[in-house]
Amino acid sequence: KLQEARASILRAIKIGRAIKSSRCIHYALIGLGDLHIIEAQEKLANMASPPSDDTQHLLRRAKTTLQRVVSLEGLEAEPTIEGKYLLATTLNLLGETEMAHRLASATLKEAWENEVIRSAGHILRLLGSIAQHNLDFAEAELNFEQALQIFHERELHMDYARTLYLYSKMLLQRGTLAE
Repeated sequence: KLQEARASILRAIKIGRAIKSSRCIHYALIGLGDLHIIEAQEKLANMASPPSDDTQHLLRRAKTTLQRVVSLEGLEAEPTIEGKYLLATTLNLLGETEMAHRLASATLKEAWENEVIRSAGHILRLLGSIAQHNLDFAEAELNFEQALQIFHERELHMDYARTLYLYSKMLLQRGTLAE
């Protein structure tokens, strides 16, 4: 299915270029960056060892694609915020946690200002994961709880479930380290 998704995204980029629609190209590039992240996460989930060169390559491609997208001028707030969120996710997966945290924090502020609430929830979940990685469990808990509240209020069940899963992993890690 990922190959079908790739083909559709590449077709969207081609069509966007043919009709000279920067908006269409922008959305398709965000989709391509997201696809690279999904492919890398799938490879990471199937490994017990450190990330392979192939996984790192996918993440670097995602980073390059998303950096290009967020640098485009004159585009709507929502896709720009989504692109920045995905770029922060990529940086986090590459181990660039400080840069990921800075970008996610700035993007969260932008999401609140533009009332892009679902993206704000995604960013809060990412900030929770970054705080967990840094063993700042109080900050992680705060971020996860805020994300859960957003997803619950808007009845975004899949986002709620993903956040609850990460929150529970953090609680288990905190409990293990406390023992």
